[in-house]
Amino acid sequence: MKIVVMGGSFNPPTLAHKILMKEAIAAIDADLGLFVPSSNAYVARKMSKKKQNNQLYSETERLEMLELITKEVPKSKVSTCEYGDDGKGHTYNTLLKIQKEYPNADVFFLCGADNLNYIYKWRESKKLISEFNFLVVKRECENPIAIIESVPIMKDLEDHFTIMIQPNGIDEISSTKVRESINRKDINVLNTMCPKEIITY
Repeated sequence: MKIVVMGGSFNPPTLAHKILMKEAIAAIDADLGLFVPSSNAYVARKMSKKKQNNQLYSETERLEMLELITKEVPKSKVSTCEYGDDGKGHTYNTLLKIQKEYPNADVFFLCGADNLNYIYKWRESKKLISEFNFLVVKRECENPIAIIESVPIMKDLEDHFTIMIQPNGIDEISSTKVRESINRKDINVLNTMCPKEIITY
């Protein structure tokens, strides 16, 4: 069994999240795609650091919106395993929880190629890289293989990294822009960035 794990704030979920999960499941022929929303503590901390507006959807609201998305993405569901945590965002702990729930699965953490510059610095990075797999989303201008080969621990475990091409048309979509459009009541921009089911919600 193969599982794709997409973590994130999903504040709110966007069309990019929906498209990317569909493509990620297809890329490795996964049996399951898990949306893993961050806790309110983590999202509030992240938004505070970026000095963004404080429009924070609750854990319940983000769960309900993601459940609407899963109805449109075959083989996907939501895991709330990060809800109620300390907000420090320890990916290794999250993946351990998922592995415990699906002990016989190969777990693939979905991440952008830019994250490869930092993964080896994350908490429990050696265990994280050796015990789990990574599905790396590559933009046209990026060279994730070069980054992997430049870091000894990643190079030694190169077979733990699978590269997929970023789907077209999602680069300019972000939850921040969606929140700004909601505040402006700009339905035209919303229609280009948000699934209809989320706009209705």
